[in-house]
Amino acid sequence: MKYAAILSVLIIVPALAFFSVERMQAPISRACDLHFSSGLVLYSIPLADNPARIRRGLSGGGRGDSMLFYWRNEDIRTFSMKNTPVNLSVGFFDKDGFLFQVADMEAGSSKRYGSNASAKYALELATGQFQAKGLELGSRLIRKECGLLQ
Repeated sequence: MKYAAILSVLIIVPALAFFSVERMQAPISRACDLHFSSGLVLYSIPLADNPARIRRGLSGGGRGDSMLFYWRNEDIRTFSMKNTPVNLSVGFFDKDGFLFQVADMEAGSSKRYGSNASAKYALELATGQFQAKGLELGSRLIRKECGLLQ
């Protein structure tokens, strides 16, 4: 009986560690097509819309070099590039979808990159892609169509 108890501890404890809360967080499983006032559409942008996904973002070699962050409320937002392998730019959008700030962020940097006003959305793209796609300050995100990531 004593050996059965020890054996069950040896099996259950590692299993609990393996299935910890952090590991049970599903990977990014939703993506959005983003429609802008200029007519530009960005397709299949992964969506971070809960605290765990927002915290993880693209760090640790996440999928691709773009992500949409969505919060239920507007607030000052701060990003870090720790463990993120590529340079990115982050664009901050207000509750009405207007792009009010773009910041270039350095891969692996421990520096904090913050919005200068309250943001409801943030969009990360590869450095230079805001300009390349014509997304300038004042551009407006008019619609997002979200579904399962393909």
